[in-house]
Amino acid sequence: MPDSAALDKITVLVTRPAGQADYLIKRLQQYGANVLHQPAIAISAAKPVQMPSVDDYDWVIFISKNAVKYGLSHLNFDSQYTQLAAIGKATKQALADHGFNDVFSPQTGFTSEDLLSSRQFSESNINGCKILIVRGGAGREHLKQQLQQCQAKVDYFDVYQRQQAEQIISNDQLATADVISVSSQQGLENLVAMVDALTVKSMFDKLLVVPGTRCHQKATELGFKQVETAANATDDAMLSCIIDKISPSATH
Repeated sequence: MPDSAALDKITVLVTRPAGQADYLIKRLQQYGANVLHQPAIAISAAKPVQMPSVDDYDWVIFISKNAVKYGLSHLNFDSQYTQLAAIGKATKQALADHGFNDVFSPQTGFTSEDLLSSRQFSESNINGCKILIVRGGAGREHLKQQLQQCQAKVDYFDVYQRQQAEQIISNDQLATADVISVSSQQGLENLVAMVDALTVKSMFDKLLVVPGTRCHQKATELGFKQVETAANATDDAMLSCIIDKISPSATH
């Protein structure tokens, strides 16, 4: 059972998009935290420029749960010809929820690098393959670039877009946070951009929990002084990191 006092009198700012923060907020509250929710990213469907013929591809890679949510309605699969892959277990589960159970996802890790290090995506296995990446626009280019270096033909299918969310919590309220949780580098940059300079300055002294080394580096460059990196971007990993730093002896 959660230690309901582990985060007592601690105010945590959660910046996950609307509709994707409920579980983390609930878990934080179970540990006694006061939670503020200010989305840093607004996610919406993008109108595809061109509908791909999935049967033309050897692999279709879904980057995220949002790629599944916004992409499946545009795609028709024949698993006899096309293999599906997911970045991370949450994305794989999202596909399973829609009836797609034969989906490759690395046994460990939640990143493009983990997918690329797998045997299925070694150069010998994907040389000459046609691969479709289902994603939100303007994402990282690393996955596509690495696949192309292995002589694969790679196309994007952009099905959602990420924009800076509207500020719904006052700067004074945001300044009361003891801990800030961000789930991506874009979310961190959006948060800093949306609030006034005085509030940003106050945030630099707060505990900031981020999901990876790239986000940690960006936070340090921006001026954050107390940055901790969770094992990954999942709710449970972010929660564990917060508790470990605030109340190391708590059982969770």
